[in-house]
Amino acid sequence: MSAKWHILLKRQLKKYLWTDSPSPEMGAFLDAISQAYYEFDQDRQMLERSMEISSHELTEANVELRINTEAMKEAYQKLKKTQEQLIQSEKMSAVGQLAGGVAHEINNPLGVILGFAQGIVKRLEPGNPFEMPLRSIERESLRCKSLVQDLLTFSRMNRTDREELSINTAIETALTLVTAQSRIRNVEIKKDFDLNLPKITANSNQLQQVIINLSNNAMDAMPNGGTLTIRTSKSQLNGKEAVQIQIQDTGSGIPKEIQAKIFEPFFTTKEVGKGTGLGLSLVYEIIQKHQGHIAVGSGQDGKGALFSVVILV
Repeated sequence: MSAKWHILLKRQLKKYLWTDSPSPEMGAFLDAISQAYYEFDQDRQMLERSMEISSHELTEANVELRINTEAMKEAYQKLKKTQEQLIQSEKMSAVGQLAGGVAHEINNPLGVILGFAQGIVKRLEPGNPFEMPLRSIERESLRCKSLVQDLLTFSRMNRTDREELSINTAIETALTLVTAQSRIRNVEIKKDFDLNLPKITANSNQLQQVIINLSNNAMDAMPNGGTLTIRTSKSQLNGKEAVQIQIQDTGSGIPKEIQAKIFEPFFTTKEVGKGTGLGLSLVYEIIQKHQGHIAVGSGQDGKGALFSVVILV
């Protein structure tokens, strides 16, 4: 480094001083300048290396910070979801206890009313003026009886007998109870089953109740007819093997602002007398008791509603 600078400085001296041989004093001056430049160059290189290391460390710190931030966001979302599920579970438990008590109190007097009404109707001659009011009593009593039965079912969710079963077979059995209504309502039922699904351990009657309730809701959303599609497939839930059931309709869909409320007991958007608001809450409770998960969203191309049920194998 010093020799190089000597040559450069000699050239400059020759240019400006017209001499090739500098004096000893000038030579010493050149050596001092060369040494100073050498030390400056060493400091510059060390500074560049230090800046490069610092830049690399800063980049790694930013990456780690971003990862930690994303991890915190994910943990927060999981915590929020768990809290919502806990609140929903507590709400369902409280309503279940209330429903069970109310249903038992109503069931007996309702049975008496229905029994007397049906007994009198059978004895009436055609054209009797009491026939219409008694038929109305019978009809409304039967509707109340159905509601009471739903309340009793809702309150007995903890008592479940489970067995190993095929989810496709359970769905087929449930659909035999839905097919007649689908024809009356001009609804086409399409089935897309994965035939290689593993068996699950579940309560067959309760799973069939899930299919029936979701199918009936789907048909209610298609008053002018449409298509009800039911799919089954393999899935994952919390990293474990599971099966998935999807029920999709071509109706008007469910507005996003009420999707979070549809599983709450007694919440309904149907007209008075056309819905109790227990159907989807029953579905939610059954799936929860099976350690499963249920979600709702829009169907393909944003049309209709899509319910997805996932149950562990």
